[in-house]
Amino acid sequence: MSRKAPNHADPSALDKTSEIERRIAERAYYLAERRDFESGHELDDWLEAETSESIDPSIGFPESGFQS
Repeated sequence: MSRKAPNHADPSALDKTSEIERRIAERAYYLAERRDFESGHELDDWLEAETSESIDPSIGFPESGFQS
């Protein structure tokens, strides 16, 4: 008889994680856009976006793109 591990994942926590990752990805995209997508800075963009998300997650994105 096979036993499955119980699924203790809270769906709302998963949704929150997905939303945070989406916002980080969007911030990283706008950072890359400001550099005209010059290669070699992808990790720096992601880490900067993560840092700004952890400092102030309420920062929005203007219609014209991310402004830091």
